[in-house]
Amino acid sequence: MFSMKKIAVLFAAVLMTVSFCSCTANKEKNDGAGKVPSKQDADKVENVTSPEKDTDKAGADTLTKKEVDALAAVALEKLSVIPEYPAGYPTLDDVVSQYKKATEAIGWIVGTELVATDADYTYQAYDMKYYKVLPDCYLGTKAAGKNPDAEMLIYNKKTFEAYLATLISADEASDYILDITDSFEIPRFVESKNGELYALPYAFPAAGYGEEDTYELKANDDGSYTLSVTYDILDENDEVERQGVYNVKYVQKDGRWVFENFRVVKQH
Repeated sequence: MFSMKKIAVLFAAVLMTVSFCSCTANKEKNDGAGKVPSKQDADKVENVTSPEKDTDKAGADTLTKKEVDALAAVALEKLSVIPEYPAGYPTLDDVVSQYKKATEAIGWIVGTELVATDADYTYQAYDMKYYKVLPDCYLGTKAAGKNPDAEMLIYNKKTFEAYLATLISADEASDYILDITDSFEIPRFVESKNGELYALPYAFPAAGYGEEDTYELKANDDGSYTLSVTYDILDENDEVERQGVYNVKYVQKDGRWVFENFRVVKQH
């Protein structure tokens, strides 16, 4: 298993040479394919730390900073509400569902998952073209962009962090948001001048793993739970070579059920 720093180096190298799918909202662009630009082909900008808007949609514009802040404030209020957990919670299905959401969201950061974006709005930074993150991107790449009234909307890094904190411990969510800029030579996410979140529209799923995992939920004496995830590790012929097991703790913190010491198992 590679560290976040090693993933960053690998991601930066692979980003220049690999083709992958670009997910967008308009005209079902989520199923389209695009080629990752090389360092030489990337559009150049004089100040890569202050990306400028470069919209492909004539006459259109992104939100103002005041509008972004207002929308983010509403989203943060919704994200701060602790669910009323039903009797008998958590069940295996409950925990597995949250595990998959956490794997997806953190996968956006480490580069194993594709975040849903709108290709009509782009920013240049780090010699790369970033695409506007769809606020309801957490619904999945195919469903994103179709529910503007969704309960959880991601507008900027603060709302991204708040969304993560509904899945994993708040301290870890904060650390992951810091890693967006501090641990990657080419960050996966940037914020525009008006505060909106933009992402690189590429991902590189880890190879060498089976697609289907199995799960087991065990209750602990301290009131927490442990989710055991069993996954297949494949050989060079895509045959099962052995199995791996990942145990992650599921705890109730400040009234909210979250994962503790969470990591994405299937990494590069």
